[in-house]
Amino acid sequence: MMRLKNNGFTIVETVMFLAVSGALFVAVAMTISGQMDKYQSRDAMNQIESQVRGTLNDVTNGYYPLALSNIYCGTGAFSRGANQSCVFAGKSIEFQANGILVKTWLAPSDIIPPITYTDLTYSGSSLDQIIPYNWGITPISNSSNPSKNYLNKTYFILNTVYNYTYNTAEPTSFTSGAQNVVFELLNDSGTSPTLNLIESDSNNDKLVCFTNGNEISSLEFLTVGSLGVQVNFNDSRCNS
Repeated sequence: MMRLKNNGFTIVETVMFLAVSGALFVAVAMTISGQMDKYQSRDAMNQIESQVRGTLNDVTNGYYPLALSNIYCGTGAFSRGANQSCVFAGKSIEFQANGILVKTWLAPSDIIPPITYTDLTYSGSSLDQIIPYNWGITPISNSSNPSKNYLNKTYFILNTVYNYTYNTAEPTSFTSGAQNVVFELLNDSGTSPTLNLIESDSNNDKLVCFTNGNEISSLEFLTVGSLGVQVNFNDSRCNS
């Protein structure tokens, strides 16, 4: 009598197949997830660079948002277009947890440079711009090490002419585009905040570090000759 041959798989073979398939699936999934994190981080950083570069260009070209209400610096109220003693001084960029806050600042038109923080007047929230981050990216926060805390770091881009003294290898003022522009970091020391000119990078003052999962990148302001901005991926300065 002829016996039928069994061509099926044994339980051991089936278990081995499932184990190998599962391992391959996990490896592929982890690779895809890692690549996705990298793509999302780079896309978010490129968006941040574009938005910050746009703000820099607005200040250098003298472009400001339309004031829908009366704004003024000093004392007394003026109608729109009638406050001849007040001018747009520039903008500030604050890197908050969920996005970039761009504020517009005013200053008396007859002030003698250099301008201090107390000379500036906030135009009010009606001229604010809020730019959200993409893909959940956020500035690195480190409360135990202020030099590595980039959350709420605020920079001022002011189009008033400054006459600071630099060393002999640098120009007497930074100029960019149609306006004379200077770049300063806000030192928020309680009730007496000050503006510090960004000249050296000894403390990474021109750096803002972001994280998105395992991806760490930085936005760096360039202040050699003219203002600019660039993105650095996997920047070791964010870890050191």
